[in-house]
Amino acid sequence: MKRYLFIVLAFVGCSIPQQENSAVVPPSPSIPAEIPAKVAEPIKLAWDTATEGGKIRVKENWSGHLLGVVEKNYDSLSQAKDIELFCPNWGKMARDEKEEALAEIFVAMAYYESSWIPTKRYKESTMGTDCVTKSQIYSEGLLQLSYCDKTWMKSCQFNWEKDKSLAATDAKKTIFDPKINLSCGVDIMANQIRKRGSITLPPGKGAYWAVLISGGKYQKIDEIKKRVQDASRNCRK
Repeated sequence: MKRYLFIVLAFVGCSIPQQENSAVVPPSPSIPAEIPAKVAEPIKLAWDTATEGGKIRVKENWSGHLLGVVEKNYDSLSQAKDIELFCPNWGKMARDEKEEALAEIFVAMAYYESSWIPTKRYKESTMGTDCVTKSQIYSEGLLQLSYCDKTWMKSCQFNWEKDKSLAATDAKKTIFDPKINLSCGVDIMANQIRKRGSITLPPGKGAYWAVLISGGKYQKIDEIKKRVQDASRNCRK
């Protein structure tokens, strides 16, 4: 009996290491190196690449802000009946391309309104007294707006109480702040399209900007159209 147990134990004892030695250990799977997420480059609008005296003017992310305001107002802006005047390929474009094209319309407008100079002022000698400043109306900033606009476009953040103690051309004035000025201007255009249906309008039909009055003395519609089509992705047919 003892001999039988010895044989069994011997057999068992020598079989265990054979199983261990014959076991195949699968190789550890290699862990792929982490691939950094691709960061999209910010969209550049026409004023981001324009040069003055061989140098590009610092815009402090005017484009990023403008694109954000356009996105917020997209549902109204995109309903303009004359949008294809500026962007003939509109119907075939993706939403982000359309938003870029809309932003380029404001960039082109600002070129003819202020030459992209945030502190530009123009005395409106035929428009009477500003309802906020109680003095002669001035059009001011990138899109040439006035303090009185705040009384009917509540989203405009001009602050005359803060600005009235500053010099007329002081860049610290809220109406000269490019982001405040652009936000107000986009809201005014969205409101115009909701009420009138178009970006351009004939004289006497409620166009805010003279550069967009078809047949008007100061209209720049063809020039704005060309700038938009030259700058926007896929805007031309």
